[in-house]
Amino acid sequence: MEFKMDKNKLNAQLIQTLRSYKRFKKTLNYENSWHILAQFVFWIAFVIFMGLILNYVGLVFELVLVSSGAAKLQVLGQLSHNIWLVLSHPMYLGWTGYIVIAGEIAFLFGLVWRAWRSYQIKQLYQRFESHPESLQIWQATSINLSHALIYTTPTNTKPFTAALSQLPKDKQEEWEKLTHQYQLTRWAAPRTNYDAKGIRQFMTDNFFGAYQYVDVLMSEPYSKPLYWKKDSQESWVAGIYAHERPVYFQRKYQADGKKIKISLGRKLVNAVFVMFWH
Repeated sequence: MEFKMDKNKLNAQLIQTLRSYKRFKKTLNYENSWHILAQFVFWIAFVIFMGLILNYVGLVFELVLVSSGAAKLQVLGQLSHNIWLVLSHPMYLGWTGYIVIAGEIAFLFGLVWRAWRSYQIKQLYQRFESHPESLQIWQATSINLSHALIYTTPTNTKPFTAALSQLPKDKQEEWEKLTHQYQLTRWAAPRTNYDAKGIRQFMTDNFFGAYQYVDVLMSEPYSKPLYWKKDSQESWVAGIYAHERPVYFQRKYQADGKKIKISLGRKLVNAVFVMFWH
């Protein structure tokens, strides 16, 4: 069952969907480029440790093949001793010991980050559970080829683009400069960037609180699935404030709780864009 695109109905349906801690945790996009880097480093370290285990593949096969319980314990003890020796005295391996040391640091960094992330999400969930109104629904409108302005309106006013089109021409040109700042890159074509501080100030100076700046995000298809399509021009995004910073929910479930499948390719592309272009 699809979500309703009316703001109040969407809000009510999302509150029901997110009451499950599992769904709340899986949909909360509590990540930035540093978080993605931490995950990448964590899995690199995991691969290194698996390589250490496979380095003793003979012992691993022997552990599987022997039938005697006592023999299994003996082989397991020998395998554990060898792995512990490598982890505690990595330079025993020579120059490859530096790789092991890097892997150990990366693994610990990844574990600490995961524990911290779980704690932060749990705190947000407890706040949401006791105060469902902390869930926010904001509007999103495209400002250039790859970014969307996230904003809120205290009253039910017309779309932001309609209000923008009624400003004097010089103000519209100023907006164009703030939202279309082309940035040269060494390896790719120039990309479109924006001036977040300038956009916030522009909205304050010209709309007097009728349209309030929240954030600027990458737009689809470059972003994670953060958008609920409202109409041909605008979308909704859902989020919650954490330390005065908006954290967004991804569109991973339908209104009836059925999971939406997201391909591995899209996940990898989104991770690359978040790390290097947002």
